Formats: sequence, structure tokens, C-alpha cells
Amino acid sequence: MSENESEETVIQLQFDEDGANYKKFETPEVFKEWIVTERDNWDWVPKNNTHGSTSTIKQHIDAIFSNAINNIDTAINHKNVKANYEKHLNNSITRLENSYKNRKIFLSDSPEAKFINTQRDKQVSIGAHAFAYLVKLDNIPFNHFYAVEGMIEAKIYEKGLSNSNIDSMNDSISDLIERTGTHLEDYKQEEIKLRDEFKNITEATDLLMTTHESTHKQKMQEYQDGYDEFIKQSNERLDNVNKAYNELMALKAPVKYWQDKVKTAYWQASGVFVIFGLFLGFGGNYMLKNGEAVLKLTKEQFHYGKAAYFILLVLIFFWLLRVIIQLLLSRLHLATEASEKAVMTQAYLSLLEEGKVDEDERELVLRSVFRPSGSGLIKEDHGHPALEVISKIMNKGS
Repeated sequence: MSENESEETVIQLQFDEDGANYKKFETPEVFKEWIVTERDNWDWVPKNNTHGSTSTIKQHIDAIFSNAINNIDTAINHKNVKANYEKHLNNSITRLENSYKNRKIFLSDSPEAKFINTQRDKQVSIGAHAFAYLVKLDNIPFNHFYAVEGMIEAKIYEKGLSNSNIDSMNDSISDLIERTGTHLEDYKQEEIKLRDEFKNITEATDLLMTTHESTHKQKMQEYQDGYDEFIKQSNERLDNVNKAYNELMALKAPVKYWQDKVKTAYWQASGVFVIFGLFLGFGGNYMLKNGEAVLKLTKEQFHYGKAAYFILLVLIFFWLLRVIIQLLLSRLHLATEASEKAVMTQAYLSLLEEGKVDEDERELVLRSVFRPSGSGLIKEDHGHPALEVISKIMNKGS
């Protein structure tokens, strides 16, 4: 080989500080194959957050093995360049050794991995969170039922209080008492202490599960009550909309009638106003000219018949002027009344859609809306037959 080539040496990976637990590999290819196998043993950890923070746990595991595999691949590709080969190979070894020594990952045949696999058999999220607790993984909230169960199982495992260990402990204590026959009371107290500790852990677990179940039921009841209230309000709203729609169909024609009547009344008022202006202009001018002529007459020229005739014309003029004014006011009054009824009907429909109208209020509103319209004349003017006739004729036309 040249200077840039490196001879393959045996690769050794240590799993503890004292070097008692280690593994050797003949080639980097064999080393990589072992890493891939170890990584595949953790493929059961879900990539998505199904029950808790399993995606974060999966990312932690993949980051350890992906870094090692990438460095091994780089080292294999640079076998002929000794410096690069050794650099990347050592990076892969160092990263894996630190992960195993610092308990950030476990060998697939280690007691920890076997314990985690027993929890995985219950539920994958329980096993994943048991792993997260044992490796002291940061930023993992144990706020899900399976996450809490995984944490508690891992705590029990750390304390050596699994059921099998308790049974083994009981056998050892009994055997020791039978063989020695001494310090019996001390051993019994120790046994009681261990049992009490296990009982406390069990009670804490039961309390935690009961609290979680109670909270879950309470939340579900709140969601159910909220959903029922939403359905009830939606049905009431739909009933109000249907009722408002039916009322709208029933009142659509009257509303249009009153809106048309408003327009007609205003047009009639405009016509009366024009007549009023013309009558006032021409009639007033005629009255002024004749009045001025009468006032200029001398005593010899004054004639009582002509004076009486002029006074009669003045009275007729003012009477007709008053009639025109009353007709104008009646048209404006009818326009205002029709406009109010149209607005009242539309407001009633809006309130009906919101469900704010009861049956008594509905009857009161409909009675007001469908109350017959008058002629629009002021009461004191109803005694003039001519005015009544003209107003009725105009009402028929509208």
C-alpha cells in the first residue's frame, strides 16, 4: 500500500468505563452491519406522536445510529486516505461508545432492552416512554396515560421492584431465615419495608390512574354537554330561520305593497305641491291685482256688489288653498305610515329569526302591521265632503 492507504485493523467498541464489556469487528463493513442491526431493533418506536411524544424518542434513537452509519460510510469511501479513514472511523466509535457508556442507548441484548421490550408488548407507547425515562431524555412531557405508565414501570425497574424481583427477594429472605435463624426480626422489618415501599408505589399508581380516569370522564362529559348544547342551539336557530322564512313568504307581498304605497303617496304629494304652488302663484297674483284695484276706487266709484263679489273670491281662494294643504299633508301622512309598517315588518322578521318574539308579541305586531290605513286627514277636516271625496279617489289610485 501507498502512504495514503491504510491497513484494516480490528475495530473494538467498549460499552462500559472499565472495558469489561466490549465487542470487536474485523472490518468496517461488519461494524456497519452490526450498527444497522442494533438500529433495526428499535424500529418499533413510532415515528408519529400516537400516545405521547414518541416522535421525539424516535428522533433521539435515529440521531445516534445515523451519525455512526454516516461516519462509517465516509470511512469506507476513504479507505485509501488513511487520515480521513481513521478520522471518520474514530468519530463513529467515539459517538457510539459515549452513547452506550452514558446510557443514552442500550444494547439489544442488555437487561434494559429486554425490560423495555416487555413493556412494548403491552403497548408500544409504554415501551417508548419507559426507554425515554431510563435514558433521561429531556423535553419529554409524561402527560399521557401510556407515557405515565411507561415512566412508572421504568421507575419500578430502576428500584428493582418488579414482580419477579419481589418473588425472588421473598424466597431469598425466607431461605436466609431458615438457614441462619438469627437476626430474624431485622430481616422481617426489611421485608416489611420493601413490601410497604412496593405498596406505596402501587397505591400511587392506582391513584394516578384513578385521577386520570376521573379527569378523562369529566372532560368527556364537558365535551358531550357542550356538543348537546350546540345541537340544541343549532336546532333552535334552524327552527327560527324556517319560521322567519315562512313569515317572510307570507309578508313579502304586504311589504312590497307598503313600499309601493310610499312611492305613490310621495308622487301624489309632489303633484299636490305643484298644484299648490301654481294655485298660490296665479291665484295670489290675481287677488293682489284685484284687491289693489278695489282699494284705489274713489267714493263715487265704489260699488257694493263688486266689493261683495271680490270678498267671495277671496274666501273661495283661501278655502281651496286650505283644501290643497290638507291633501298635501294627508299624502305625506300616508307615506310615513306605509314606510313605518314596512320597517316594522322587516324588524319583526329579524327578531323572529333570532327567536326573540313570543306568540303574544307576534299577535300584537301583526295586528299593528295589518291595521287599516286611514285617509290621512286630520280629524277636524273630516267634515268637508269635498276633501273626503278627493282623498278617497287618490287612495284608490294608490
